[in-house]
Amino acid sequence: MLTQLLWYIALLVGIYFQSALFPDELAQAVTCLSEDGEIVCRVFGWKAGIPEDPVTGSMYTFLGPHYSRFTNGKTEFMARQVSKRGGSVYVQVQEDGRVIVGGNAVGVMQGTLFY
Repeated sequence: MLTQLLWYIALLVGIYFQSALFPDELAQAVTCLSEDGEIVCRVFGWKAGIPEDPVTGSMYTFLGPHYSRFTNGKTEFMARQVSKRGGSVYVQVQEDGRVIVGGNAVGVMQGTLFY
């Protein structure tokens, strides 16, 4: 119960400060490392009309290198987005700075690109 309460406090404080510091951003993310070294995240896009993104794979291309700096150069993470639907993402930071993101996906659109 206390852990959940602390998470909600961190969530509200994080969103408040991120909104104050970056008022023009379309999305806000609240993130931390869990006790077992897993990236935990929630992403909100109110200004873009998205109350909460269920699983934001692209966010981990930033979070992987960010947390790699704070974990003595760890390059592989499991990430968990704790939205209502939730999901897990595999994150690997490459030596050249690229980030590999993997996991299950839900198709929401199909199309053809012409060039």
